[in-house]
Amino acid sequence: MGAPRAKGTALGLLGRRDISLTDDVGHLDLMRLLRSHIHFDLPGHNELFGALVHDSSPVAGKPLSSLYRELHGYDFEVIAITRREHVLLPHPDTILERGDRVTLIASPKVRGPLGRFLVPLKEENHALDRTP
Repeated sequence: MGAPRAKGTALGLLGRRDISLTDDVGHLDLMRLLRSHIHFDLPGHNELFGALVHDSSPVAGKPLSSLYRELHGYDFEVIAITRREHVLLPHPDTILERGDRVTLIASPKVRGPLGRFLVPLKEENHALDRTP
């Protein structure tokens, strides 16, 4: 006897634009979640957004910890790094590469300073659908 079958997959639930607390969700595709344009109410007026490590970024080729050092004092957290078709869990020693898509939870105040290192992905241009 196998595991109980989920009532619906997370991806199927995203198409509905709302997810009931009673829905049984097996897993969640992070990139599809970001492309869904679902608004997230995060504590402290923080936002969930994606950004790209651009070609001339000072942190390209350096560990993730260098981004935190450069933006010391700003409220942000890198929650995933997408490289080609793979989602990496961030670690201070993870080397950021040109073309990496970084998923962050951040205060709106960090967007300006963050622009020196990462280019915000525009939802309206469907930048998350493109592969670097």
